[in-house]
Amino acid sequence: MLILMALLWDKNLLLIIIATGYVAFLLLIWHEAEDLMCFFFVLIVGTSSEIVAVNFNVYTYNNPTFLGIPIWLPLAWGTAALCLRRIMISLKKGKSRCLG
Repeated sequence: MLILMALLWDKNLLLIIIATGYVAFLLLIWHEAEDLMCFFFVLIVGTSSEIVAVNFNVYTYNNPTFLGIPIWLPLAWGTAALCLRRIMISLKKGKSRCLG
């Protein structure tokens, strides 16, 4: 997702289409209830935080399309949360295997 954002940040429509496909793929392979709750919780909280920060002039985006943020940014928040959750699960499993 980070590579997509870096390459396509100024092409909102193309980025939202590709990001939606990527998110659909991730949710297809990781779709436990906790995955979905994590994805949507961070999508909402992260996006809300971005909107508040932008509206208080903490920073700005070069290509905003929705309330001062790019339309694809909520998907980036949700994807980051989902990937971090899965990394933590993998690390926890690996640690428990090492401990016997």
